[in-house]
Amino acid sequence: MNKQLLEIYGLSVCFISTACLTIFSGILLYSLTELAFPQLMQDSPIPYSFPAEVTTPQKSAQGVTPFIPKKTIAYS
Repeated sequence: MNKQLLEIYGLSVCFISTACLTIFSGILLYSLTELAFPQLMQDSPIPYSFPAEVTTPQKSAQGVTPFIPKKTIAYS
């Protein structure tokens, strides 16, 4: 086998292994942070709003049946 081809193969395997180790380390650190500081990880900076109740579908002119929420609860 050509020495240059073997060197390229070895470097690519090393690069891929380093990338996998970096991704694994990031996931591990995130999980450990989530376990150590649960109050920090549960607060979401993006406010969400979910419909409390959904009425029956209403027919529209386009033939689409949208769901109309009766009341919206905002979570922040």
